Amino acid sequence: MKKITLFLFLLIASFGHAQQVLEDFEGTAPTLANFDGFGSSAVTANPTNASEKSLELITSATAAGWQGSQFVFQGKTLDLSQADKTITINVHSTVATSILAKAAGGENAGADSAADANHTGSGWELLTFDFSSPKDNTAIGSDSYTSLVFFPAWNNLGGTCINGCYSGSTGDSSPVITIYIDDVTGLAPKEVLEDFEGTAPTLANFDGFGSSVVTANPTNASEKSLELITSATAAGWQGSQFVFQGKTLDLSQADKTITINVHSTVATSILAKAAGGENAGADSAADANHTGSGWELLTFDFSSPKDNTAVGSDSYTSLVFFPAWNNVGGTCINGCYSGSTGDSSPVITIYIDDVTGFGVGASETCSDGIMNQDETGIDCGGTCDACPSPPTTAPTAPPTRNAGDVISLYGEAYTSTGLNGVTWDEGADAVEETIAGNKVLKITAGNFIGFELPLGVDATDMTHFHMDYWIPVDYAIGQVFNPKLSNHEMAGGAPGESESKLYTIEITASDVKVWKSFDGTLDAFKRGNILQLLIADSGTISSSYIDNVYMYRAATTAGVSDNAALNVSMYPNPAAGVLNLSAANTIEDAIIYNVLGREVMGLNIDSNSAAIDVSGLSSGIYLIKYTIGDAVGTAKFIKE
Repeated sequence: MKKITLFLFLLIASFGHAQQVLEDFEGTAPTLANFDGFGSSAVTANPTNASEKSLELITSATAAGWQGSQFVFQGKTLDLSQADKTITINVHSTVATSILAKAAGGENAGADSAADANHTGSGWELLTFDFSSPKDNTAIGSDSYTSLVFFPAWNNLGGTCINGCYSGSTGDSSPVITIYIDDVTGLAPKEVLEDFEGTAPTLANFDGFGSSVVTANPTNASEKSLELITSATAAGWQGSQFVFQGKTLDLSQADKTITINVHSTVATSILAKAAGGENAGADSAADANHTGSGWELLTFDFSSPKDNTAVGSDSYTSLVFFPAWNNVGGTCINGCYSGSTGDSSPVITIYIDDVTGFGVGASETCSDGIMNQDETGIDCGGTCDACPSPPTTAPTAPPTRNAGDVISLYGEAYTSTGLNGVTWDEGADAVEETIAGNKVLKITAGNFIGFELPLGVDATDMTHFHMDYWIPVDYAIGQVFNPKLSNHEMAGGAPGESESKLYTIEITASDVKVWKSFDGTLDAFKRGNILQLLIADSGTISSSYIDNVYMYRAATTAGVSDNAALNVSMYPNPAAGVLNLSAANTIEDAIIYNVLGREVMGLNIDSNSAAIDVSGLSSGIYLIKYTIGDAVGTAKFIKE
């Protein structure tokens, strides 16, 4: 077990297996409906990535206050009957607003439930809607719902009453508000994970089990089921296993029950064991009794495990059946697996059908039967046999710095200490590759990777940490890429970590498949003997690339009022298309940040003037930071 960074998993494990994208608007457009004069709704190009789609919602300035728009889930429904009643939605807006989402169309006549979330207007934001605290006098979510209704400007936010002030505020400025909806993520209800009607699953028998085969249903020859027949001469622990096709069985959430239709003409007790945990979770077994009356719907509860196994806590790839595991009705059947005495060893035949539970994962089958592996057999995070494409360009070259102002851990721009692999990040690997004539490190890791510096470095005089990174896999909600510096200055020279600096980089849809730069401060962090670098992710980034990993001492920063002293001019301001930047001396580079402090553009200028295309930026206020010699200047501008 990776003891050194175990706590990191607690920081990044914020999304459970059961949460899944219920609608991403990439396939067939869902059914849409507007009411009370709502402006328009359409599935259209993503506002920041034209190659992807999202749901565009535009309010009307003249419509009723309760104007709204509805979409119907395709295939799966939204399950709010469980303990976790939250959903997350990627929402794009350039104005601050409060959004109400109402779950409607309860499949079991459950009452509608509404929840709200605030958007700051900064572009794409991941919003959480909690239906355990319902709004607008609705009920707590308690059903599986077929649709979501959106009210994009439901409340008074920031002192301005927007479009009806749905929550009872006074006044109505009635602006036209445009928002984009994407990646609606929540719990899907239980589903039939295997009904044996399609391609037969992989089967395996052990300890002398009689036979297993997918065959005609014993009461309806037009349907199929799994026939299991025990052997009178086999070992007591004889059993039969089938492997799920596509989706796996998710027992990681509060509800750990599954139901199975079982046919038997003799009374027996059946043990079902969930095996093959995808995240190395322990096997879990549950039992259920059958009366021998033919088809019976049996419930197996893995929160009360049997046979000294653990509570179900993972997503499992297979189920193992022991058709006569216990003593039922006073007769010890086929080994009396639970410790009763005697063995009448009858041949028992049961039929298994409609294995139903929470599923997770894609229903994709690869030609070679191996999902997401590259030519070396390493999981690379792609789909089927195709692995994600590597970068074709190199990251922006770091600025020239004095030798005493930088400590490089990896990269060609400065003299680097180098990074050594470790043994405690089992399954992780780093290989140096050359991209566009530039060396980078390709990282393969399930959750984290660790590096050790050949010798600990004293970074006391450094002020910042820098890293360039490339995420080659598709964006998924909850992705993070978190570097950590580990300092080792224990009292008395004892080994071990004394202090650390962990940075959280939350990945957005615009951060994948492009080189990104991260700069973080080193303040309030003792750094006299930095010995390790660790990088943790959310488990959905199985491969990545890094370069230019270094710590540096930032030059003295000139404030906005010092631009004149540096002979820097910037025009026009506000700017709609091109922002011109000029100075008496060479401007080495510039970085543009939004109001949240997120880098949105990086430029290698190396000239005393530059015409910067800002047409692709959303309207708002931005900060530009530029480097001239040993000075760094900053200035604000407005993008129209």
